[in-house]
Amino acid sequence: MFGVTLLSTCLFAHFTKNSRDAVIKTTILWGRVIGLSIYILTRCHSYFTVTGSSTCKWNEKALYFGIYGDCLWFLGNLVYAVKSSFQGERAKILYGRLEGHLVTDFIFTFLFALSFYVFPGHMLGFQAKIKLDKMHASITRLMAAILFNSTFIAGSSSRFTSKDDKLAFLLSRIIGITGYILSQIYAQLTTDNWTHWHVYFGMLGMTVWLVNAVAGYMYGRQKEQTHTE
Repeated sequence: MFGVTLLSTCLFAHFTKNSRDAVIKTTILWGRVIGLSIYILTRCHSYFTVTGSSTCKWNEKALYFGIYGDCLWFLGNLVYAVKSSFQGERAKILYGRLEGHLVTDFIFTFLFALSFYVFPGHMLGFQAKIKLDKMHASITRLMAAILFNSTFIAGSSSRFTSKDDKLAFLLSRIIGITGYILSQIYAQLTTDNWTHWHVYFGMLGMTVWLVNAVAGYMYGRQKEQTHTE
């Protein structure tokens, strides 16, 4: 799930690499800075609190390879984020149907990130049959921390000047949520640790999130074809 979350933001950066909108670059960089800030703080807290656990704990590689490596990753993004700025013509925030889908996506993303970060035990606990420990909660929070990165991008998506960039964001979201659902299906079929709520709350909740992104993307493409004709 962590990898899928990170992949979604990377795909958006790839799809918009040739964009002339300065907001895109700054949004991606500052989104990464915010996400990594929460991620590193969470990982440091987890390293010092889960270490004492008798069942599962972090080893030294989590410090040298994990935390130190994450700090270098964070500093690289921070340097470029500070150098970048919102330059050029600013786009007016429109309130059409496409922007409605983008705002809805932001709400979904923010609620998922906030709930899984603040209440990891409750959000994951009622979906699992096994008793969750501190390590499970820490890993869930790390996934949610990177999801805050995507939340920042989603919140800025309505300010993108180009409709193509907005559609690129929705496409990256579609791919990301599809990865979530496939991961959940795989976990459901290969392990016996999940309750029926994993299907009703997890998979169906993700499906509603996916439907919004698909509807927005299809609407944007349809409008483009109409204007072309």
